[in-house]
Amino acid sequence: MSRGLSGHCDLVAEDDHAAIYTYYGRDYNLPEALQERTSAPGSLTIMKRSLEEPEVHVKRARKSKRHVMVDKVILHRPDVTKHLRDGDIVVDELCALDRHESEELEVDLDIPRTLFLILVVIYEHYMRHGKLPRSEGFVL
Repeated sequence: MSRGLSGHCDLVAEDDHAAIYTYYGRDYNLPEALQERTSAPGSLTIMKRSLEEPEVHVKRARKSKRHVMVDKVILHRPDVTKHLRDGDIVVDELCALDRHESEELEVDLDIPRTLFLILVVIYEHYMRHGKLPRSEGFVL
């Protein structure tokens, strides 16, 4: 049984065109000594032109015996692979866990696992709140 995986990112710098994040991951299935070696952060740059907007549906709903217009925001899975391929996301350096998985374990992924999940969390936060997160994370 898997003990879990977590990841975290922090906004380092932001301007009108781009945002720079540091991120790291932790795999609780690894031995303690190896967890310490794989805790070094990585960094990435997201071009703001690649941020995706959610779908917004306006529908009439009944609340308190009155019809009220309600906005419903529908999130979709961001196409992180396309953004990486197009150069809208630049990985400056992989975090140590992603390097460990790709080099030592020889896991062949298009996008390293922690990086992919962090990017999805950042893009979904933007869709939900309309701004980039200062700090965000996930636990699996």
